[in-house]
Formats: sequence, structure tokens, C-alpha cells
Amino acid sequence: MTQIIVSVAIGSLLLGIAVYWFLQADASPKVHLSDAREALGCLQSTFLPVSVVDRVLDYNDFVFVRRQKEPGILRTLETERRAIAMYWVRHTRQQMRLLMSFYVKSARRSSGLSAALELKLALNYLVFLAACNAFLGLIWLRGPFHAQKVARRTRTVAARFCAVSEKVVALTESRAELREASGQQWPAG
Repeated sequence: MTQIIVSVAIGSLLLGIAVYWFLQADASPKVHLSDAREALGCLQSTFLPVSVVDRVLDYNDFVFVRRQKEPGILRTLETERRAIAMYWVRHTRQQMRLLMSFYVKSARRSSGLSAALELKLALNYLVFLAACNAFLGLIWLRGPFHAQKVARRTRTVAARFCAVSEKVVALTESRAELREASGQQWPAG
């Protein structure tokens, strides 16, 4: 009996998310293929490099400043790094939303996307949002220097999402090229 309840709950959650994305897609501005490609490139170049994450959240900076026994400098460092980390995650979520918006709009016109690819993209997006929220919560509660593990996990999830998104963008690009070659018109989306 509990397996049925869990299955129904998961199905309802996925249906709710699909309806939410459907309703949001109509309200959001149009996203073009070039916007999706730009968002993907931005994510891969500014969020995913290990050096960026490690530098912003470097615990050695915290230790060095703490040894100086200047509480004002330590507070300033924590405040600035917290602001940078939170901005970084919010910007990344915005780029992910842009990619999901593109996906939702292109999925309406596409019969070439498999259900497995769609499910993989949706699950990776949900896991990414959960990881971002955990990361932001940890930064807010404990500070940026105690969030490196969650940051690495968030980066890993974002990399998986980008890999799946790249497949979707590539499929959409190839379909658009085929349509142009055959002379068919495709509504802008």
C-alpha cells in the first residue's frame, strides 16, 4: 500500500512540475537557440571551473585572516565572500532557468526528444535546484568557508545538467538546420 502512495506522490509531483513549467513558459519571454547556447556557454565557463569555486570558498583565506586576530577584517572577508558566492549561485540559477525555458519551448515543437532525455533533464534540474538551495542555506547559516563540499556537489550536478542540456541544444540545432534545408518554416520560440 505504501508503495502505491509513494508512486502516486512522485507522479503527482512530476505532473505538478510539468504543469508549472507549462504555465511559466507562456508567461516568460521568448528564448531563442542563440540565447540557450549563450547561457550554456556561460554556465560552462563561469560556474563549472573548479578554480573559481575553490578560490571563492578557500578555507585557507579564512584561516590566514583569523590568525591576524582582527575581527573586523574577518567579518569583511566573510561578508564579501558570502555576497560573491550568493551572487554566483543566483546568476547560475538564472542561466539554468533560461536553459529550462528554452527546453520547454523547444519540446513543444520537437518530436525528436526522447522521454528518457526529457526525464533526465527534469531530474537534473530539480536536483540542481535542491543543491543550490542547500548551498545558499549553508552559506547563510555557517558562512562561505564551510560550504565547499556542498559547492562541489552543486558544481557536479550543474555539470550533469549542462551535459544533458548540450544534447538538447544540439538536437534542436540539427532539427533547425534540417528545417532550413528543406525550406519549412518553424515558428520563432
